[in-house]
Amino acid sequence: MTTKRALLIVNPRAGKVKNTEVITDYIKTEFGKCGTEVDVRYTTCKGDATVIAEDNAGKYDFYICCGGDGTFSETISGIMQMDEKVPIGYIPTGSTNDMAKTLNLPKDFKQATHVCAAGVPTAHDVGVFNEEMYFAYIASFGAFTEVSYSTSQKMKNNFGHFAYIIGGVRQIPHLRSYNVTVRANGEEFTGDILFGSVSNTLSFAGLFSFNKEDVSLSDGEFEVLLVKKPTGAITLGRTVHGMLHKKYEKNNIILLHAKEVEFEFNSDVPDWSLDGEHCSGRQRITARAAEKTIEIIR
Repeated sequence: MTTKRALLIVNPRAGKVKNTEVITDYIKTEFGKCGTEVDVRYTTCKGDATVIAEDNAGKYDFYICCGGDGTFSETISGIMQMDEKVPIGYIPTGSTNDMAKTLNLPKDFKQATHVCAAGVPTAHDVGVFNEEMYFAYIASFGAFTEVSYSTSQKMKNNFGHFAYIIGGVRQIPHLRSYNVTVRANGEEFTGDILFGSVSNTLSFAGLFSFNKEDVSLSDGEFEVLLVKKPTGAITLGRTVHGMLHKKYEKNNIILLHAKEVEFEFNSDVPDWSLDGEHCSGRQRITARAAEKTIEIIR
């Protein structure tokens, strides 16, 4: 049996993990049974997974990410810097794990380890933001976006997905819209947008979700969601109903599929969230899908 080498990147602060050594030892043991030697690196701060992944380019056959969606996203960003990209496996231990749900990965780390050890690398799209940064599953602005990066790690660890709901409710009195021109698929739309996103996921922080038939992870197109500013109580009710029941219609909520989309803001420029991490906004933003760029083991 040919021995393979894997790099396990672990976020010891993710989710409700209490004994990281137990998890890493289990992962190393299970992969050892498959003839894979596993080296472990722990993250210590934001952006660490990207640095670790990039610094170890060319040394391993594949990477394994153990943490939340943020750690997974950072690891992918590091892989994207490589000349020869390696496959990545994901063992989710975060608080919400939107990307893990989209990939249909088990919540239990032991089951997820077995899936990763026996899985096959499958090509997936990656988001390119302003030709400078990458995102694994979502770039968003507007209402509730701040919740994804302002919710404290302690609160996420204690309350999990519910922490985002609490944060979202707190934002309701302060909701605002942004006047923006959106260009995609040769069409142009201008209006006041409460929330906008470019995504490749079935859900986002438990606040928005899509039907499975609307999302493909490797078709070279992302889902663009635009929630218009409600003009009154009735419109607000229809918008909330549409969000809750995944009914997206052009009157209140626009859902379209596009390989590339451009946002041009009138005056106020919102901050963005890339996979739950804060990103400063600009007057003009582009986001595109790099088709089948990353191989995820599943």
